[in-house]
Amino acid sequence: MIDSSTIEWVPLADYHGANHVLGAGCCFIHPANGNQYFWDCTQWDGARQDLNIYRLIAKTNAWEHIVKLEGTVNAERGFERGQVQIGQGGALIVGTTMIPKGMPHVTTQGFQGVRCRIPRIDDPWSMPDVTAITAQLAALQEQLTAQAEQLDAMRRIVEVQARRLDDLEALVDRVAAGLSFEQSDDLAWLHTARALLRDA
Repeated sequence: MIDSSTIEWVPLADYHGANHVLGAGCCFIHPANGNQYFWDCTQWDGARQDLNIYRLIAKTNAWEHIVKLEGTVNAERGFERGQVQIGQGGALIVGTTMIPKGMPHVTTQGFQGVRCRIPRIDDPWSMPDVTAITAQLAALQEQLTAQAEQLDAMRRIVEVQARRLDDLEALVDRVAAGLSFEQSDDLAWLHTARALLRDA
C-alpha cells in the first residue's frame, strides 16, 4: 500500500472565488511526446460552469491552461464533466455535456452529450506499423539463425583442426622417442614443432 503521507496534491488551477469543482481528471497522455492532459469542471454561479483543459509538457514540465469553455459563452448553459484526447492529426477532441446554443431542447433539461474538435493543439502521432515491425523481427531472426549456423560450422572446423593437431603432436612424440640423444639434438626442430603444437 502507498504511504499517503508521501503524496503531494497540486491544484490544477487557482480556484479562488469558485462555488465548486464538480469534477477533474487526467485523461490523455500523448503517445509520441508524452504530454499529459487534464480537465476540470468549475462552477462559478448557477448558470456558469466552465470546462477547462490543461496540459503538462513532458520535456519542460511546464503547466498550461490551453482551453477554457465558458458555460455562458460557449454554451447556452454550463458545461458538465468532460474528457479530451489528442487525435492523430494533433487536434484536441473534446466530449462533454452542456446545453448547446442554437439547438432545440430535445431533453427535459436541455442538456446533450456533445463533441468538438479544436485543431493544431499538439503534435500529430501515429500507431506503430505492426506489420513492418513483424517483418523486421522475422528478418532479424533469420540473420540470427544464419549467424548461429556459421558459428556451428566454425566450431566443427576448429574441432577437426584440434584433432589434427593432437595427431601431429602424437606423431612428434613417437618420432622423438625413437631417436638417440645425439639424433634428437640434431633434430631439435622436432622438439620445437612439438612445443608449437602445444601452444597452438
